[in-house]
Amino acid sequence: MLVSTVIIGLVPFFALDPDIPVSSAFSSHGMQWAVYIITTGAITALCSTLMGSLLPQPRILMVMARDGLLPAFFSDVHKHNQVPVNSTIATGVFAAILALFMDVSQLAGMVSVGTLLAFTVVDVSILILRYIPPDEVPLPSSLKETIDSVSSSHGSGTVMGKIQKILLTTLRIILK
Repeated sequence: MLVSTVIIGLVPFFALDPDIPVSSAFSSHGMQWAVYIITTGAITALCSTLMGSLLPQPRILMVMARDGLLPAFFSDVHKHNQVPVNSTIATGVFAAILALFMDVSQLAGMVSVGTLLAFTVVDVSILILRYIPPDEVPLPSSLKETIDSVSSSHGSGTVMGKIQKILLTTLRIILK
């Protein structure tokens, strides 16, 4: 909000370039050094977001295939370096096809819809789980064992240990 206030204070809103509003505001005041810093920061943030969403995707596909949600083809791991090769290739091909046939605004719209859909599915799932009797909730026993082992292995002597124990106990109660 502070950035918006400063930008509108520099330049009237109708004079801003809609594609690069922050950079254009500083450019119109002759502050080219700020334009370079802002543009570099925007590109760096875009790259970090891209890496944060594309790099974990092959592992997500691999785990989903191991859980039976996707074909077993995606769960194959390279023997030497433990990389999910098929999932990595599929992710790369899918990203390349999207980048080839769509422009940035369409991709941004898809990301927004995907994020909205993910949050909606989680919210609906929570509502459904709230009204299902606890004995009927399908929960893998491995997850219960993991929660129990993590909650018992961390000492409660530190403040973080106590907080973690409270959170894990709450999670165990919710999932029962």
